[in-house]
Amino acid sequence: MNTAVTRYRNQLLVARILSGRYQQELVVSTKASTASTDGDRITFPAAWMLADNEDVATVMDGIIDHEAAGHGRHTDFHARRSRTPIVNRLENILEDIRIELAAGVDWPGIPRNLARMVAVLVRWGVFGSAELLTSPNLDPGVLLCNAMLLNCRAKFLPGQDEHLGMLAAASGRAAEQRFGMLWTEAWGLAQRAPRLTSTKDACKLAADIVKLFKLPPRPDCPTPPGVGNGRKGAEPDDGDAGSGSGSAGVGEVTGPATPDGTPEEGLTPLQRAAAAAAVDSTDKDLPQTDLGDLAGAAVNTHSKDARTRVALQVPQAVSGTQPVPHSWQVLATRLRNSLAGDLAAELDTLVSCHRSYGYTGRELATGKLFRLRLGDGRVFRKRVDTYELDTAVTLLADVSSSMGGLMGVVDRITLQAAQQHGSGYADDSAVIGTTRYSVSRMDVSGGAAIAIGEVLEQFEIPNEVIGFGRAYQIIKSFDDTWTSLAGRSDVVALRASATATGMAMTIALSRLDFREEARRLLIVLTDGEAGDPEMLASAYAYAKSVDIEIVTIFIGDSTRGIQQTRAAMKSGGYAGQMSVVRRPDELPQRVIEAVRRSI
Repeated sequence: MNTAVTRYRNQLLVARILSGRYQQELVVSTKASTASTDGDRITFPAAWMLADNEDVATVMDGIIDHEAAGHGRHTDFHARRSRTPIVNRLENILEDIRIELAAGVDWPGIPRNLARMVAVLVRWGVFGSAELLTSPNLDPGVLLCNAMLLNCRAKFLPGQDEHLGMLAAASGRAAEQRFGMLWTEAWGLAQRAPRLTSTKDACKLAADIVKLFKLPPRPDCPTPPGVGNGRKGAEPDDGDAGSGSGSAGVGEVTGPATPDGTPEEGLTPLQRAAAAAAVDSTDKDLPQTDLGDLAGAAVNTHSKDARTRVALQVPQAVSGTQPVPHSWQVLATRLRNSLAGDLAAELDTLVSCHRSYGYTGRELATGKLFRLRLGDGRVFRKRVDTYELDTAVTLLADVSSSMGGLMGVVDRITLQAAQQHGSGYADDSAVIGTTRYSVSRMDVSGGAAIAIGEVLEQFEIPNEVIGFGRAYQIIKSFDDTWTSLAGRSDVVALRASATATGMAMTIALSRLDFREEARRLLIVLTDGEAGDPEMLASAYAYAKSVDIEIVTIFIGDSTRGIQQTRAAMKSGGYAGQMSVVRRPDELPQRVIEAVRRSI
């Protein structure tokens, strides 16, 4: 067994939890190269499901915060964006500032997460070096984008100046030297960024900044360093100033046209040429300025291990195609009858230890009204004692093809009507009949999940059942009742060709993580033949970090599979929380042990 799988972090689980927190659907795509959002859903790259080091995980977390809490909640995706490349790049910068500040108001921890991500990106060299940023051969358009990106992030976003301050200062000096007073005026306009209230405002501010650089052309302007021969015959964009006349020497100071047409002093021909070159930059010549795109490209570069079994790990939800199998129902009834007494006693003991006090009645305690919040039950005079077990339970049942092996035979005892004799008289006593059933591992897994769920429901303990193989299926959600599933023809989907246990645990843990109960328990019923051991180990590790208890009940005696899963359990801190069921009649006792040990 390769225990090196513990170095991976279950980033898919983190992404599911973050997207759920920000009320967006998460879609995992094998074609996506970076995370993105359209306002309703987040597209997450399949290759990012496992992070192979903490730096990569930090950047991935920051991207989800940026996309989901930032763009997803605050960007107007219907706002008209400019087709001019330089304007579009500045729109990205200003919109990122606006949405990250807004996200920080909604979730105070986000600025810290984004600052940590920026620190990693600086270490990786994503924003360049001071030498590169101040190179005289740097294209003017690239220089303008870099200077605006670094200075805006350093000056306006909390915690980022510590990491970007030196680079921002270097790029700002280079921009001031290359563009002269144009940079000073542009930076003055950029000071409005923290006060922007909409995507439309960000787009308008970007256009206003670029408009400063659109100067009347002069025929004898020299080509600035870092610029080629320019675009011959290019037509001016909408809003460009008209052609000017006259000439100026290389060292002669000229003035840009202000909005009212008054020329300003202090701009050299080289600076004019640099401004024109920046405005005319083509899309392929300009760098990315959206933080999500920048960070996404960096993650793909620094993720050392390309996942070889991504197809198996991509979570796929399926719908039920058939009713609960009769063999499950038979075993569930048998198990429920065996469990009812012992498990009820176990839960009764636990419930009695969780006493809480409630208030009810029609009479109000008027003396308390002035100091109680709306909805506080203490406004009533009568106090009652209540008991509750503040626990949520998810049962994860393996229904993959490896669970089809025969596990034993059970007898079902039934009462049959008395047989009639030839004389026409029947015996007064009924006849006890016995029917024998072959039981597979899958029957034990599904039957146990149903039986445990029904007993938990009697004690009003929220429970959910998820079946899994290559894909997963919510057989019963927390909001369903077992009665509502009776008679339905679309409850379960069986016989998957593979066993993605880690993927299924990821789904189950992400759903449990949103529960508000004080204790959360995941019971895994499987033979241990996991097809995604890295994802499995990372799921156990995550559960331990958020105090979700996991009990693993191994069904059958697959030595190799059990050893593989136990190694993942040990790495996650759950080495002792397991049982092995080799015969159907052992199941009740193993379940009781699991409940006693965990709940």
